[in-house]
Amino acid sequence: EEAFAGSSIQAVSLSDKTKRIGARAFKECKSLYNIYICGVEEIAEEAFAYCPMNDNLVYSDKLTQYADNAFDGCTELDIKPTLTSWFTYEKTADGYAITGFSDAYTGEPNILIPDSVNGMPVTDIAENAFEGNATIQKLKIRYNSYHVRVGNRAFDGSTSLKVVDLHVYEIGEGAFYDCNSLEQSNVFTIMNIDREAFGDCD
Repeated sequence: EEAFAGSSIQAVSLSDKTKRIGARAFKECKSLYNIYICGVEEIAEEAFAYCPMNDNLVYSDKLTQYADNAFDGCTELDIKPTLTSWFTYEKTADGYAITGFSDAYTGEPNILIPDSVNGMPVTDIAENAFEGNATIQKLKIRYNSYHVRVGNRAFDGSTSLKVVDLHVYEIGEGAFYDCNSLEQSNVFTIMNIDREAFGDCD
């Protein structure tokens, strides 16, 4: 605990053998931006509180829990870690499709779709997976080698969704139809956008 608190450290890269980050371990490290913690399973209270970290936070599907205040005051952190346990899945030929939220979902409004589950890639957001959702405000899908496909009507009628940042292969028919609060859409590496993918988004 408090191992590097208040230090001038700029980057953290922990080996896969490190499973837990203790309370306040990096609290108020004002120069800390780059964090690689792919073996970590648990992050304790205020571990990274008041660090200026941004999107250079790299973790894996091994992360299963973190304290509510682990990232307090991280004003440049776009989206806090999204846990794989928040979702339900079904197996695909090449990996997994996300089919919706599980009972473990905490209601966090900013969501980063996981790159992998159980070491296998997430390849799809299933049809109707989040249709009618009223919680998600910001959605991000990072580029991965399997090129995620967003299924038909996957987020249809998600009335609270304001920002989407997508690195995907394909967006299905009506995937974001009637997302009438949408203010910003950043779409990259698209091979196909089906009809009405963003239809009726005021």
